[in-house]
Order: sequence, then C-alpha cells, then structure tokens
Amino acid sequence: MTELDDAMYEHMAYIVLVEKRPFSFKDFLRFEVNGKEYKMKHGTFRNKISKMNKNGIVELDYYSHIAFYTLKGYKSGKFPITPDHTGGTINYNSSGSSSSSSTSITNHYNHKSGNGFLYESIMNLPLEHNSIHDIRLSCKATGIWSMLSNHYNNNNPNLELSMNIHSKDILFPTWKLNGILIRVIVHMTDTVSIIVGCTLRPIPLTYDGISNFTEILTRTEERISNIIKDIEKDDDKNKDSSNSENDSAGTINIPHYDTWIVTMWHFGADSRLQCTGEKFSITVKDGRNVLFRVYTKKRERNDTRIRIERQEYPRKSIIDAINEKLDKHSSV
Repeated sequence: MTELDDAMYEHMAYIVLVEKRPFSFKDFLRFEVNGKEYKMKHGTFRNKISKMNKNGIVELDYYSHIAFYTLKGYKSGKFPITPDHTGGTINYNSSGSSSSSSTSITNHYNHKSGNGFLYESIMNLPLEHNSIHDIRLSCKATGIWSMLSNHYNNNNPNLELSMNIHSKDILFPTWKLNGILIRVIVHMTDTVSIIVGCTLRPIPLTYDGISNFTEILTRTEERISNIIKDIEKDDDKNKDSSNSENDSAGTINIPHYDTWIVTMWHFGADSRLQCTGEKFSITVKDGRNVLFRVYTKKRERNDTRIRIERQEYPRKSIIDAINEKLDKHSSV
C-alpha cells in the first residue's frame, strides 16, 4: 500500500471504531494521521474507495445525497477476522553484513494455517521493549473553541490557527518536542485532541521512556496553556475600560496532562534485528475492537524493522493506561 492508502485506512479505522460512525468523502478532503496532514480530491477518494470495496476492506453503509461507507463487517456491529497481506520473503540480520546470522520468513498467510505460522514466526524474533506510538489523547476545556474561533475569525496575526471548513475543528500549528511531533485540535464540543506522532520514535515503556514522555506531555500542556493566556491578554487589551471589571471572566483552564484520556494508541514492539527484502503488511481485526498488525517499518534510511502492534482504545487516563501495561507486563 502507498503512504496515502495506509493513512486513509488508519483514518477510516479511527472514525468507525472510535467515533462510531460511517464516513464519506468529506472526511478525507483534508485529514491528519500521526501529525501529518493529507489532502484528497473527490475523484481520488472515489477511485480508492472503489478499489477497497472490491478488495473487501470497506462496504457501503447507506446513501443520503452522498455515499457513506464503513469497514467491512462493521455495518451491523460484527467484528470479523480479516487478513490483509502481500507476499514476500523477509531476511533478518543484526548488522546487515554477509557474515551475520540471518533468518528468513515467508509470510504466506491463509485462514487454515496463517494464525499458527504467523505467531510461531514472530515469537522467534528478538524484540525491543514494548512501546507506544501514534498516541491520541483528549481533554475538555470549557469555552476554548468559542475563544479560538473568535480569534480565528478576527484574523488575529499573533496566532497561527487554521480551521477545517467542514467540521469547524480548529487546528494549532504542529510543533516538535524531543524529535516527536505534537498536533492539537480543538473541536466545537470543547474537546481538545492531542496527537503524539512518534511512529519513527516509539516511546518504550521503560523508566527512561516514560520519563521522557512525561516531559513531552508537560511541555505540551504548558504550551497550550501559554497560548490561551496570550489570547486572554490580548482580549484584556482590546476591552473598553468600562468593561474592565469583567477582565477575569471566562478564563480557560487546561486540565493537567495526567488526567488526559487515551482514546487510541498503537502498542507493540519492533524487532531488534534489521530486515531486508520485500515489504509486507498483515492486518487482523477481532471481536474485541482490536486491530492487530505485523508489517515492515522503515525507521531510518538504512534501518527497516518488523513491527508488531495492536491498535488499542484504552479510554482511560494516560497514567492509568500506562500503569495497566506495566502491571500486566504485556507483550504483543
């Protein structure tokens, strides 16, 4: 699959599994995955969705002026197991040199033997620490959308905001912390979505990894709060002196990061050994709303690994979600 196909599939999964609704072409005219923005014309969407329909990935949910689609099997609340694969031989080695020992795995996958073969092959791979990446968090901040919307509509030059013309979501500029991309989106419901795009630098569930992640969340919370404070200061300056007694009204409070809810993350591990050979991707959906994937991941120019992950929806605070993983010593 192309990068756009992969992003499109992940966005579809988020809409169907998290937002619990079907999708249309309007959801893909402009969308974000892992902190990166994608744009798609209606004709491009139509061609891709037609191909996905033929391949059994999506199905028509209903038609009302425009077509609405859903993931195959989710129309009536069912969650089937569906393989999505390409063929190829993957060679694993520790240094890339001809003298290194290596293992070959051919990812032939089918309903009869695929599960057992895949599990056995993967379990023979040495893996890095369990980690999380592509993390989506949310919190509530009463009044934030109205305040930001007013500044956006007033073309405030000191705040680089953009707005989705369909959903009216307000998007902050993307910033980078410790090499990790952060994207903040404010919805009309006053829900603030925080996207931590770290697919190339997964956060290991180790002491150092969690400590670094905590620092990133702290700085993200501070940046959002500082932006809000700057806006409030501008509002104070623009108020008439006769209304100065109301200067402190309507203060927006950003919740502490440790109360932010994890709506989705990818939990898994990369192989310690680099791999060469054809790229492949296998996706399995099960009845617990879990999307299980095994695929090749290019982390750097000359560093490709096998990534094993579950797309999960913890629906609990970031602290509780991480502690649950640590308590269980979970593995993929």
